[in-house]
Order: sequence, then structure tokens, then C-alpha cells
Amino acid sequence: MGRIFVLVTLVALSLTATTHAFAYTGTLTTSDGLTGGLRGTGTWFPVTITWDVSWTGTAWSYIYDVTATGKNISHFIVEASPSLVESDISTNWKSVPDPLPDDVIVMNNTSGNGNDTIPGDLWGIRFNPISEASSWHVEFTTLRMPVWGDFYVRDGNPQRVLQSAWNEGFLTADPTDPLANGSILNHILVPDTRTVPEPGGLLAIATGLISLIGLSTRRFRR
Repeated sequence: MGRIFVLVTLVALSLTATTHAFAYTGTLTTSDGLTGGLRGTGTWFPVTITWDVSWTGTAWSYIYDVTATGKNISHFIVEASPSLVESDISTNWKSVPDPLPDDVIVMNNTSGNGNDTIPGDLWGIRFNPISEASSWHVEFTTLRMPVWGDFYVRDGNPQRVLQSAWNEGFLTADPTDPLANGSILNHILVPDTRTVPEPGGLLAIATGLISLIGLSTRRFRR
């Protein structure tokens, strides 16, 4: 019984460490639209996207920062599971510039709905700001766990040379690799179909097992 107690204790300690280990960051950038981790059109370079995905203790936090040179950003799309709906995203999602009221849309984004240069259909979360800027910060929380996926960003002036950018791996299969820092095959971390049990909840289960084993041990020794 003592060996079981030690084993479960080690599991609990491991889960405790895990609650602080769910944090991943990465960056993709290009200076010309032809090299680097991004692809794009026009002269809207350099373009850079960074992401920071972490477990807050109650949900997954997704933070994206996109910067471009020249014309301003019109909208930003992050791939998501087709089962994801707008209510899966925190109602107080943040954006700099500020978002329009209720202006986060989960939809199938095609070239026919304002994404003229998108290389393929992308089911995702489309974020729109009140005003346009060449640097944009988006932040939201959800229970959906992160996986590798795609993104697309476009400027706000289609009457002239259209500026846009997307990850180089857009047309390839999304990697199934484990979560990690950096990028896998030029993909970014995005919300998935699945939700992950809160690590703290797993820890509570392990703690409960420890208590039961300890109680059983005391009863056995009597």
C-alpha cells in the first residue's frame, strides 16, 4: 500500500507542476511575402504574428499580436473547429484597437466574403476593430484546447493594391504534433474541438485518491 501512496503522491506533484507548464509562445514573420514563415500579397511587409497561449487555471488564454507596415489591418481570422460558436469565446474579449460591439464572428471565411486573396476556405473566428491600425492585439479565453492551425489577415483598402498575409503552411494538413513553443510546419496555435479538464481538477482527483489510500492504510493497520 505504501508504494501506491508514493505513486499517487508523485502523480499529484507532477500535476501541480503541469498547472504552471501550460504556456506556449511563437512567432512567424516575413520581410517580402516570399520567404520566412508567412506568405502575402502587395507590399505590406514586414509582417509579423506572435501568439501566447496558456492555461489560466480556469480556461485557455489566447493572445495574438499582428504588425504590418503601410496600410492598416481590416480584419484578422484565426482558424477554429467548426463546432466552435461565438459563446465559446469570452464575452469580454479584448482588442487594441477596440472591437466593435459584438464584432467577433465565427464563420466559414471564403474569398467571396471580403477575403479576396485567401488561399483557401478557412473556418475560423473573424475579429474586426472599430478603427484600423498597422498593429493589432487580440486576446480572448475559451475552454477549447490549443492545436496547430492557420490564420489570415487583410488590410482595409481593397480599391487599391490589396495587402494580406497568411501562414506559409495554410494549404498543408494541420500538424498533429504535441503543443510546443515556436511553430510546427509554419502553423500557429488555435482553438480546437476538444476541451481539456482543468489541471487543478485532475490534481483534486489525485489528492482524493491519496486521502482514500491513506484512510485505507490506517484501517488496514488497525
